[in-house]
Amino acid sequence: MATLSGILRMLRTPFVLTLLTIALAGCSHRSVQPDGSASTCGAIGGLTKRPLFSLQWIDSGLPLRGQWRDGFQLADLNGDGHVDLIHGPARKGNFQPNLFLGDGTGRFKLDMSAHWPPLPFDYGDVAVADFNRDNVLDVALSAHLRGVAVLINEGRNSFAPWSDGLVMTPPSAHPEQPIFGSRAIAAIDWNRDGLVDLLATNEGPALGAIDRSTREMLRLYLNRGGFFEQRDVKNTVSGWANALAVGDVTGDRWPEAITGTEAFGNRRLLHIGFGTDLNSQELRSLPEQLAVHAVERVQFDAESVPSMLFAGQIDQVASGCATLVRTDFQAGLGDRSQTLWSEPGRDDMVAVRAADIGGDARLELLAVHRSGRIRVLVEHPNRRGNATWRTAMVAEPPEPLRDCQAWQMQLANIDGDPASEIVVSYASDGDVTGLGRCPNSGGLAAFNVVAP
Repeated sequence: MATLSGILRMLRTPFVLTLLTIALAGCSHRSVQPDGSASTCGAIGGLTKRPLFSLQWIDSGLPLRGQWRDGFQLADLNGDGHVDLIHGPARKGNFQPNLFLGDGTGRFKLDMSAHWPPLPFDYGDVAVADFNRDNVLDVALSAHLRGVAVLINEGRNSFAPWSDGLVMTPPSAHPEQPIFGSRAIAAIDWNRDGLVDLLATNEGPALGAIDRSTREMLRLYLNRGGFFEQRDVKNTVSGWANALAVGDVTGDRWPEAITGTEAFGNRRLLHIGFGTDLNSQELRSLPEQLAVHAVERVQFDAESVPSMLFAGQIDQVASGCATLVRTDFQAGLGDRSQTLWSEPGRDDMVAVRAADIGGDARLELLAVHRSGRIRVLVEHPNRRGNATWRTAMVAEPPEPLRDCQAWQMQLANIDGDPASEIVVSYASDGDVTGLGRCPNSGGLAAFNVVAP
């Protein structure tokens, strides 16, 4: 027969305490935050005993000068079976989108013959999808302080506007009207009617300019077959965000939107929808003073609901703290967060992706820091049976891009071998970024991440 002291010892085990915490959180509809997780800010995710990967710069033909921001996509836009790169105009460039055609060997060439409609393009983000259901990939672009537009692919790299209901116009055209610009857009069939819809975050006002920006953080545009209908966000959250990911993270088989935030402490970053609307939800297990600059949706195993990743900066100490947090949402139990990586300083991650680059059927996390450093995190099981994450590689960018600020990273198989490559965009303005000298203002670079 169990003694009283034995029962008390059993109740104090971590497993039982966690179960009790979850049960209490479910009763009170509060979020669960595991011991030693996202509320703390220390050195987490340190180096493995030896580097498990190395970084190889690919001579890809991509430009090594110019301010390439904010986002881009890798996709086969001309139907030749090779991955291409589509980017909006480079900042302070020629105000035209840029289509770099891939040859399947890891090299790209700018398509000088691509035709673009006469719209007021500027730097921003890109989404790729078949918006008009003709089995050809189309392009959506956002433009700094100008709005968003959808362009249908008419073949032979000719693109035409398909944007009724969307606005892309210079700020000077209607000085009395508020501006909705975006640095992060995403394409997904939000209401499951077979038509791809569009979501966009609010980038906020221009630096040093009169604030004419709208206040909602996120907009949803439903594709009505050639017309995009703007829908309202319930419990709308005000503010600005430069990061966006979409997909089911609650297990209800409907897509959700995950946003970043430029405001410390705004935790209403999960936006749940059931077809036509959005409802912003607070993730209470996130750190209280976290500004999020990168988000991602990752399914760590086939049986589980996909998780959310939030990378950003905790406004906790004067020196700053960069962190990466995994958050899982369970209906009726709320959200639960765990810090996967953190280090003192302000060199936070600006993009995070997941891929099996080791070929062992396990996901690695790849991240690019604001400084351009590229990091690989691997799962590291411990004696308690729950996994932590360790840094298996951290590498500096090549010399032409040293001291340039990184903005985005995408993964794709660009050279035909079994593994995916990574492509990173860089842009710096010297005094604005505070990162020092960037020889050619930025560039685009492709890399292999290989096991030694």
